[in-house]
Amino acid sequence: MTIKKEIILSTRVDKNLLKQLDIFSKKYNQSKSKILRNALQYYIRFAQKDNLTKVPYIIFTKREFQELIDKLTIDDLRNLAEHSYESAKLIRKDFVKQFFQTENEVAIFLKPRSMMTSLQHFLFDYTGQNWMSSIKQYFHKKYYYFSGKHVFNKNFSIYITYFLDKFMDEYKYDLIDSTLREKFIYLVYRQRD
Repeated sequence: MTIKKEIILSTRVDKNLLKQLDIFSKKYNQSKSKILRNALQYYIRFAQKDNLTKVPYIIFTKREFQELIDKLTIDDLRNLAEHSYESAKLIRKDFVKQFFQTENEVAIFLKPRSMMTSLQHFLFDYTGQNWMSSIKQYFHKKYYYFSGKHVFNKNFSIYITYFLDKFMDEYKYDLIDSTLREKFIYLVYRQRD
């Protein structure tokens, strides 16, 4: 959104909240305005999730998730990725309906870049569920590159690969290279001819 199209909102905060905002702003080198925008997005996504989507959520700590994912077999990871993908599709559909007043999610997520950017903001980076401690993704010609660090083990890297495979298949991309390690993932996809 351009500056001219943005709407200014104001709110009152007490000294304690302002102090916390100042600390957070300095620590993460972000403006208070950006922090508040992220907080509102977070609130809409998570605190108001029951009003926006019919997909039930359950929240795990990273430690709990690590213990669960450690025990999964390759088939279990594939099944978990499939369920996660199906849930993400329902959330995407509800999101498009709620915020764009249309049922046509293809019009919103016509290009894979918009879908992958949404996944980054909703799941992978600190503005969403913070699955990754760092992430880099980009498209170049017929290729999509995804790399990142996380706090989990290799099973998580495998799970993320299966999960992204589902989305990339929607846009006719195939996985052609991968490096999956504990705490690290690197994937390269190529668009089908």
